Amino acid sequence: MTDNIFDRLAELLQSAGPVNWRLGIQIAESIAGAADPVDPWIAEEYEELGRTAVMLIGRSGAADPTPAPPLAVIDPRGWAAASIEGYAYLAEPLAAKFSGGGGMAPGMGIEAILGQLGPALVGLQVGSLVGALAHGLLGPFDAGLPPAASGSGSYAVVPNIEAMAAAEGLDTRQTRLWAVLRETAHQSLMAIPWVRGHLAALAGSYIDGLEMRPDQLQERLQGLADPAELERLMSEPGGLAGFTAGPELEEVRGDLMAMLALLDGFGSLVVAAAAGDLLPDLAAIRRAAASRSPETDPERVIGQMLGIEIDRGLADTAEAFSADITTRWGVEARDRLWRDPAGLPHLAEIHDPVGWAARVLLPDDL
Repeated sequence: MTDNIFDRLAELLQSAGPVNWRLGIQIAESIAGAADPVDPWIAEEYEELGRTAVMLIGRSGAADPTPAPPLAVIDPRGWAAASIEGYAYLAEPLAAKFSGGGGMAPGMGIEAILGQLGPALVGLQVGSLVGALAHGLLGPFDAGLPPAASGSGSYAVVPNIEAMAAAEGLDTRQTRLWAVLRETAHQSLMAIPWVRGHLAALAGSYIDGLEMRPDQLQERLQGLADPAELERLMSEPGGLAGFTAGPELEEVRGDLMAMLALLDGFGSLVVAAAAGDLLPDLAAIRRAAASRSPETDPERVIGQMLGIEIDRGLADTAEAFSADITTRWGVEARDRLWRDPAGLPHLAEIHDPVGWAARVLLPDDL
């Protein structure tokens, strides 16, 4: 892989935009591994499950129905190539930091290098991220931070779903249905008109506020001349750019974490309601998905890149929060979560449904 990259050094300096997507795709596909075609019979079953999932979620009444994009069956390499540009909302703010010299004072000695190599460096960073995600991802939303570009697809990464079921001794058909329901539920939420844009804005604001660590970045840039170091950087998402987040980012970080937790937790609630008696092993499947090894845990990969912890426990709390407000104040209160960004809970409110209701529901009643 490294020989191929060094053969393309001239290409590293050429990009039509702020991100060298061609380099990013090359790296993502290389890290994701060789193509692993899905058996046509299995693919047909997943596609049928996708149609079934839409029907079950619509019938359940667990969410205000918003059409999700049709489910596509894919392997890890295919997902990496198809989805990388869906992470433009992360890559472009990162590219802006590189093109501006990383926010460093003039005279640091590397601002000119950052400006020249910025598109390639961001392509390297995002390509390694997406390639690493592809190894354990069950569907796009399994990443913690999903591809959020308009038109990002709905996918079942079949080899990974099948591998998890086999490794954990799970019922294969139940695991397939759960994975497809989960993806469909989350994509339905992402299809709400304002959700993708708001998620991208929060992530962009967070990245805008990050500060680079000049000493660490300079050391890693110098390491690019070493093939072994370059290969290590490509295998470790977030390994290139060293960032710090100051206390001024706590509010936007909290809002980002709260939105991600709500998307995950609310989606789990929808899956449980839609599945009904069809998934008697639901608890075991969820435990298996939550206990994946760090090497294949997509949320760990995202957290490593951005320096944030995507807390599985917070998603469980958000699921309980969503159930609680529905029980206490009804379906209209539940749907108020998704009317506009003002209805989203703050981080502290995920632990305090009454506090959320006082802020959001009481003004609506006045």
